[in-house]
Amino acid sequence: MIRPLGGTDMSGGPLGQGERIRHRAVVVPVTSLALGFLASAFVIMSTASVVGRAFGAALLPETFRLWSAVVLCVALCAFDVASLRARGMCRVTWRRQTPKNLLYQYGPRTGPFLWGLDTGLAVTTFRVSAATWGVLGLAVLQVAPWWTGVAYALGFALPLAIATMVPRWDPPREPGWVSMGLSKRHAIGQFATLAALVSLLVPLLLTVLP
Repeated sequence: MIRPLGGTDMSGGPLGQGERIRHRAVVVPVTSLALGFLASAFVIMSTASVVGRAFGAALLPETFRLWSAVVLCVALCAFDVASLRARGMCRVTWRRQTPKNLLYQYGPRTGPFLWGLDTGLAVTTFRVSAATWGVLGLAVLQVAPWWTGVAYALGFALPLAIATMVPRWDPPREPGWVSMGLSKRHAIGQFATLAALVSLLVPLLLTVLP
């Protein structure tokens, strides 16, 4: 993901030109990607919350909603453990990837924004974990607030911004460990998101158990 967002050589040139090139090649597309992700994540999570409220989830007893959330999180943890054992991706998301040619087809602003809109929908592309289904389920059950999508988007955008904007990388010479970590070591991400699911499950259990 990182390399296509900056394909311009930023070395050389008069003083100040390199920073302008860097802004066009990295900051602009990364910002567009993050804004697209934020927009769609907010829409999908808030819509889940509105749908749950429309079907009367808020009128259900709180204990029932919390136990339903516990059952959901346990089931999703089981899916994640199965994916880890099989060394594969999440089995309950749409097995497709956002087209990488969006950047080249629509330019450094619109292309990444469309990319972010697609990936921010949470369940329309490959995922390493079923945790996003957990967040959607909690929103439907009125256990998670309607603005959960904002927190979800920040969890994506902030690491992306740090990874691409802070180090003074020349995008065509992206460090090998980045692509290796993203493509071959997804188990690390699976463990991290499984831990996030467990972190959701523990306070729920503490709430419902006497």
